[in-house]
Amino acid sequence: MIRRLTFISALTALSLASSAQAATFNPGTYTAVAKGNGGDVPVAVTFTANAIQKVEIGQNKETPGIGSVAIDNLPKSIVAKQSLGVEGVAGASITSKAILTAVAACVKQAGGNVDELSKVQQKQAIVPAQTLNADIAIVGAGAAGQTAAIRASELGKKVILLEKMPFAGGAAAVNGGTVVIQGSKIQKDAGIKDDSPAIMTDDYIKNGHNLNDRKMLSLYVNNVGSMVDWATTYAGMKLNTKAGFTNEAEHSKPRVMRWVDGAQGATRNFKAAVEKSGTKVLLGTPAKELIVKDGKVVGIKA
Repeated sequence: MIRRLTFISALTALSLASSAQAATFNPGTYTAVAKGNGGDVPVAVTFTANAIQKVEIGQNKETPGIGSVAIDNLPKSIVAKQSLGVEGVAGASITSKAILTAVAACVKQAGGNVDELSKVQQKQAIVPAQTLNADIAIVGAGAAGQTAAIRASELGKKVILLEKMPFAGGAAAVNGGTVVIQGSKIQKDAGIKDDSPAIMTDDYIKNGHNLNDRKMLSLYVNNVGSMVDWATTYAGMKLNTKAGFTNEAEHSKPRVMRWVDGAQGATRNFKAAVEKSGTKVLLGTPAKELIVKDGKVVGIKA
């Protein structure tokens, strides 16, 4: 019999009410630009006489999967709430600020009251508690959490993946986009046949000034190759084999490659593999407490 792990959702959300006073504008479309994380973020806002009708974000270089979440969500929120006092997207605060700053500039051009529109009344909206059942619940949708979800689903488990941020990826979404492939088929196919877990261990111990956790290091060097082989087959990850190996000071052998499109490409492919696996992903859902019975974890409150 499969033991079911229960996930309990008891969420309290903040609902943002619109400004107390009715807004007035000079109808038309106004534009402004503000500095985002990747450069300028151009914004065009269309007003009627008494409403923000549309907010459009122009071409930009904000990070896909992170800043793009703010670009997708904030304009809708501003229009729905008819307010500048909306919450920014966690993890994309610079992009969020750029959008709100540019929209505020457009409001000013249209003769609107920026200060009044920036006010917001908060009221609590209770979301009914839900109980969801799964074989495995995973907390954190970074590369490790997504890998675990894909593998568990591959083994026939019903999986729920929780992530406190409004997007998946974790640190893997913003890192250098490379991965160690020692012992993998790809490394051997690229002509590197004189590498080994022992050589990689020596490299890491030297680089770590002999302070490494030997047990975890052994786990890593002896399994990273098979993990990469699995990730590039079943999990749909793609390495940039055309570009070849990257030069890394701590490695004495060619054993590091970049994912296709770097961290952004890896994040995109991980997300697609998780969706394909059938895992239920709950974003913006921080885990708050483990439910323990008879010394065993049987659920999570989030």
